[in-house]
Amino acid sequence: MSFSVDGKRLASGSDKTVRLWDAETGVELRRLEGHTHVVWLMSFSEDGKRLASGSEDNTKLLWDAKSGKCLEAIEERYFRFGSAAASNFSGRAVCQPLETVIQDSNTGQAVAWIALTPDHITAHPSGRIWAGYIADYVCLFALEGADAGSPSTPDKSPSSQAASP
Repeated sequence: MSFSVDGKRLASGSDKTVRLWDAETGVELRRLEGHTHVVWLMSFSEDGKRLASGSEDNTKLLWDAKSGKCLEAIEERYFRFGSAAASNFSGRAVCQPLETVIQDSNTGQAVAWIALTPDHITAHPSGRIWAGYIADYVCLFALEGADAGSPSTPDKSPSSQAASP
């Protein structure tokens, strides 16, 4: 999965297609067809005009991200990998058997827990939205709060304390 640099689009793939999504609404914008096997890797260009995808069919396809036209096909062996990073937040996703923990890369401090283990996870450029997929489902996870994506101290004001019986 990959977010566009402006964070407005999300590219995903798991079958033989690449799907472009509106990152805010979750609406599928376009389906790109051209691979003959499962698509695992995708990445937007810095200007957001191109999208590269990699598949188990040993091809990398370069797409026009607006029209969906395949511009180039490169036959090359690739290696499946996963990563998660955000440009405005130094974070990492640590996938464990029953959960995914979002950590501050500098301190190792956990800043969020996701009660799922996606097959792949990636971050929106803001670090506030994370996307992953499980089987045929794309999942978006939003970190909440004013300092979402960075560690914060709990609110200890009297109004935030639970009332005791």
